[in-house]
Amino acid sequence: MQKMLGETNALQTQSGVALWPQALAPKRGYLEQLGCMCFSGGLDRVPSWAKTEFAPPEAETMAKRFIEKFSALAAFDGELLQLDAMVARILILHDWRRMLLRYPVVPSDLQPDEWSMPTAHNLIAKTYKSLLGQSEGDTLSTKTQEILDARF
Repeated sequence: MQKMLGETNALQTQSGVALWPQALAPKRGYLEQLGCMCFSGGLDRVPSWAKTEFAPPEAETMAKRFIEKFSALAAFDGELLQLDAMVARILILHDWRRMLLRYPVVPSDLQPDEWSMPTAHNLIAKTYKSLLGQSEGDTLSTKTQEILDARF
């Protein structure tokens, strides 16, 4: 299933079910040509087993490790040397990217009740912006600064 869907922005379970927000869904005929069963509708209730499919325990473990590893960086708000801030920014982005490539963002309706990924997302958003200013100083153009500020 993963190969057939490619880069379609689908949220996929480990068992091969794929969901899209209506605005991002591929044309129904395309999915039918692939032999996919298609249906559309809204969510009334999502059972815990389904939430575990979208947010597996391995992703929770990785999010908790990320938080544990990088939460101390938030305490260095504006206190790092430029080179140290640059290295920290590269490291936190690398780990964040690695986590997102393995476990894409799960919409809030599909997240388990005890899910650490939103906390990890808040941590990278806050820390990245702090590290950006410390690592780049006033060397960025206004346009580049706006682009980088818009992340997270």
